[in-house]
Amino acid sequence: MIGTETEPGLIPQICTCLFETVRANPESFEVYVSYYEIYNEAATDLLLPRARKSQGPEKRLKIREAPDTGPYLESLSEFKVQTAQDVQAFMDVGNAARRTASTKMNDTSSRSHAIFTLTIRKTGDASVTTSRFRLVDLAGSERASATGATGERLREGANINKSLTTLGRVIAMLADKKAQGVVPYRDSILTWLLSDSLGGNSKTAMLACISPVDYEETLTTLRYANAVKRIATKAVVNTLSEQHQTAALDAQLRETMQLLEVTKRENAELLIFEKQTRTLRELLDAINAKSNAQIGRLERENEALRTHLRLAVEALRNPFHVTPDLSDHGSDSSDFSEDDGWPQASYKPDSKLSTVISSTSTDLISLATQINDLATDTQSWRESISMGSGLQFQ
Repeated sequence: MIGTETEPGLIPQICTCLFETVRANPESFEVYVSYYEIYNEAATDLLLPRARKSQGPEKRLKIREAPDTGPYLESLSEFKVQTAQDVQAFMDVGNAARRTASTKMNDTSSRSHAIFTLTIRKTGDASVTTSRFRLVDLAGSERASATGATGERLREGANINKSLTTLGRVIAMLADKKAQGVVPYRDSILTWLLSDSLGGNSKTAMLACISPVDYEETLTTLRYANAVKRIATKAVVNTLSEQHQTAALDAQLRETMQLLEVTKRENAELLIFEKQTRTLRELLDAINAKSNAQIGRLERENEALRTHLRLAVEALRNPFHVTPDLSDHGSDSSDFSEDDGWPQASYKPDSKLSTVISSTSTDLISLATQINDLATDTQSWRESISMGSGLQFQ
């Protein structure tokens, strides 16, 4: 595929011929390159710096499918090139990032499939023609007994064999015109991304490398190539006329305007919601302040009643003594006590005072109950409002 400086391979020769054709034509040509690999059934970009292990796992590209161009990789980098030397420079960058490992059969065995894509756009007076040149370098199939692979190398070989087996099934079904059923493109990322090249709008060529050293391997390769030769594809020029471009731009503009209208409506609804939220918060703050004021007043009344009750209870427990007036009682010895030489009179608590104290105690208990109930109801009301509106009370 690459070759050497003295004997350039297929890709350098294609690039040289391509740019010679571009320079020989007066039309406006643009050439872009992209390069990615499929490693362990995951696609990664080879033209972007790979993340180090300390920075976390590398970014895997997601596969999307467009109705007009087929499957593609989302966020795959694409660079514009002017000469064949630019193409070679980007290819060197990608090859340096490609995964290789040593096995018993090869010191630098490829552990992934690599796909190098040249995208050519030709701009005419009223149309744009697009073509893609996909150069695919497949990793070779492996036998674990021959390569001595274990651990991660064994897992890599299993995924390589899986994709190659799926490719063989796809080719066999496409080559057999009597075959029925769905072509298993999606059984492997490799065949899914190459589905358009294998049996769609394309012209496809497959190069089979053979050697007289291994007869069985050569025979298998030739049978494989013979099956590929029977596949028929139908290539159609991918031309986008000025009318199609205008229609596509109009559709894109309409979609953008619809998104803008939706955004405006959402912003208006958001402003209304924020206004309602502020009003509700102000209302809740006013109710909260009123409730706190009422609770404070009830607590002050409760404290005053507690003070009055405490004074009344102390008066009952410690009755005071009254010294009678001797001039009013004469010398009647029945009203005098001879213990201290002075007459004494016992004070009996008034029944009205006991009634007032009992009533005050009842009122105090009732008031305390009302305060507790009011505090409980207020807290429950705050919590229910907070859960409904998302507001938090302190």
